[in-house]
Amino acid sequence: MRGVQPNAAIVFQNYSLLPWFSALENVRLAVSAAFPDWTKDRQREQASRHLEAVGLGKALHRRPNQLSGGMRQRVAIARAFATEPEILFLDEPFGALDALTRESLQQELVRLSSAAERPVTTLMITNSVEEALLLSDRIVPMTRGAHPLGHPVRVELRRPRTAGELMHDDHAAHVRAHVVSSLTRDLKPSTKRQVA
Repeated sequence: MRGVQPNAAIVFQNYSLLPWFSALENVRLAVSAAFPDWTKDRQREQASRHLEAVGLGKALHRRPNQLSGGMRQRVAIARAFATEPEILFLDEPFGALDALTRESLQQELVRLSSAAERPVTTLMITNSVEEALLLSDRIVPMTRGAHPLGHPVRVELRRPRTAGELMHDDHAAHVRAHVVSSLTRDLKPSTKRQVA
């Protein structure tokens, strides 16, 4: 892909929110870029609806410095979905969060992706094999330079999935072993590994 993709959205690890705007205005700004012909009222309504969908209906007018890390990431997720993307890119979106918030947002992401009016193809970069197992249909082990290590691995497990279920599932164990083997085989110890 090259250039700006009007049908794509991205969620960064570091939230990337404008500190002088409220949560509502951070999301509305993205909506206005995606739907410039809409009135400001319609853009605000779209932003508000998506913030409510991620549990931030009471925090619409708070600025980023008045929100926790998990709430900021919810704003970033709402902003992405409010643009009605066909493709969603996630760059380690849960890496900076505590375990409980991370698990909650992972499940919320799955819910939002499947609840959309049309399917949202999602590509996520993560350093966690467990997170990839929990959320993915396919895992592509990669080096830091974005070079694939072998073929994609299909994760053929029903949804929703829980971390506890994955610990006792034979297919999950097989996929985990394959991914870890791909990441460690013939690589220098200093090479950082990622999965997508």
